[in-house]
Amino acid sequence: MALKRVGNEDFSSGSEVLKMAHNALNMREYVKAIRYFEKAIASGYKTPEALNNMGLSMYKAGRLRAAEEAFAEALKMRRTYDKAAFNMALVKKALGLSDSASAYIDRALQLNPAYGQALYKRGEWAVEEGDFKRGIESWQTLLSLVGEDERLRAKIDSLYEVLQ
Repeated sequence: MALKRVGNEDFSSGSEVLKMAHNALNMREYVKAIRYFEKAIASGYKTPEALNNMGLSMYKAGRLRAAEEAFAEALKMRRTYDKAAFNMALVKKALGLSDSASAYIDRALQLNPAYGQALYKRGEWAVEEGDFKRGIESWQTLLSLVGEDERLRAKIDSLYEVLQ
């Protein structure tokens, strides 16, 4: 019922529908968020941020190819958009394209070396692939940024043990 209403409502402004899109995303109502972002973009709010958030909603809703297209468009509009590069990495990984995922995560970190989520994911993916040294490197860098974190320290220590 609510989704049907989204298509029929007449919003007073694109910024209003964009707020509704962000609220739906924050509430984890991804299908609703997608519809609102599509409406906001169609009404003139086609920004890298709106495309990225729509792509994130699509990713969360399992619409991987559509998410990939949204992130590609966001990156086309702003090549230096670290969040869109990170989110593209998540999509590529979900699609089973590990090399492409690694390239996008590295791009996100080139754009923002202090991107905590990207450092964590790069470490996690490296460990999954058996590259424990790269995992340690990524997580050590993250640890230096966030300060002492017991769980992260334990992960790093366990990798050192495996390498001995």
